[in-house]
Amino acid sequence: EAALAALYRLYSPVAGGPDSDGWPFGRPAQYGEVFATLQRLPGVDLVDTVKLYPADPVTGVRGEASQRIEIAPNALLFSYDHQLKVVEYA
Repeated sequence: EAALAALYRLYSPVAGGPDSDGWPFGRPAQYGEVFATLQRLPGVDLVDTVKLYPADPVTGVRGEASQRIEIAPNALLFSYDHQLKVVEYA
């Protein structure tokens, strides 16, 4: 739950972005920012894999995995259907 909340907060148009003052127009989504966001969470020892998928918000059709999702300069990125796999190690 904390990981999902962190991802939705990261991409929030109001409270997300690198300075927590809203995700900037035209800023792409990048693998490293997602990785860092998840790695900082309390109780997370290792983030093994991050996959970003561009998706059409109207149809839900997902594109190929990418390390960077580009958007138009006047477009605003937003979260859509994050999926996480959490493994607890003993």
